Amino acid sequence: DNLDIMLAARYDHYDDASAVKGRVTGQAKFLYRPTDWLKIRGGYGQTFRAPDMFNLYGESSGFEFVPDYSQPGCFDGTNYFCGYTQVPSTRRADSSLTEEHGDDIGLGAIYNPIPNFTLTVDWYRIKLKDLVITESSADLVLKQWQCDNGVLESSSQLCADIRSRVVRNGFGAIEQVVVQPINQDSLTRQGIDIRASYKFESAKLGAFNFDLGYSKVLKFELNRFAGDEPLDLKYGEPGAATPGNGLSAGLSWYQPLTTGKAISAGLFVQRQGRVKDYSGNQFLEPFYDVNLTVGYQLNAKTQARFSVNNLL
Repeated sequence: DNLDIMLAARYDHYDDASAVKGRVTGQAKFLYRPTDWLKIRGGYGQTFRAPDMFNLYGESSGFEFVPDYSQPGCFDGTNYFCGYTQVPSTRRADSSLTEEHGDDIGLGAIYNPIPNFTLTVDWYRIKLKDLVITESSADLVLKQWQCDNGVLESSSQLCADIRSRVVRNGFGAIEQVVVQPINQDSLTRQGIDIRASYKFESAKLGAFNFDLGYSKVLKFELNRFAGDEPLDLKYGEPGAATPGNGLSAGLSWYQPLTTGKAISAGLFVQRQGRVKDYSGNQFLEPFYDVNLTVGYQLNAKTQARFSVNNLL
């Protein structure tokens, strides 16, 4: 009576010119209630996703404006001083792409020690194989600078692939950038999520909801080619912000006025933890943003709402 178990299976099959054919994926979850105020939950699941049609068959060419980080005196690892360069860009498709697959596992608890208060703690681990990623032209040009300046391992397969797709002439100027999706070797992410909420109701003051959340990334690694050193994304891949932790807090209020009328307000604060700069050598300050929402219910069918994003 105090244990729920769910088992599921799914089969996907693709009949086209790609290398994707079929795969069976399974899932198992449980919820265990040892007491009235504690629940333990967990599960294991397998994942499957086929590349989209554009990655398999779509091709395009044109011109893009990109910052050329490798030009002398343009980039010091943190600041870019030059303008943007117009370069020919070709996007290739790859019908030999295989499907993304992987698994995820999680374990957590739900704690209700008193009425109207809930605390949840969850640990998770996700691992994806053959993840399909397409970089932009600007990403490729930046990574070429990183390969040439020691941010990325110069002798890696990743850097060899980047150099083959950013074509330069004898003067060092970009002649062409080739964008192409590839199956990455693996992506692993592991972390902890903590959430707390409390509800308070008063006939005189109205109803209040308090929410607090914290997320911590314990491990976040991307390996584009087997045998290369994995890229540590825990504090952001060089040039891409992926905070290692985040904190959020919310306060909402609802007050009935007369029959069919009410007023409400909400304040939401989010903090994104520090990430590394483009050079990958120093941390940037954490980032905060505050959003405000105010609402007024005129009658049972009509309400007005006013929102301010990035109030602070």
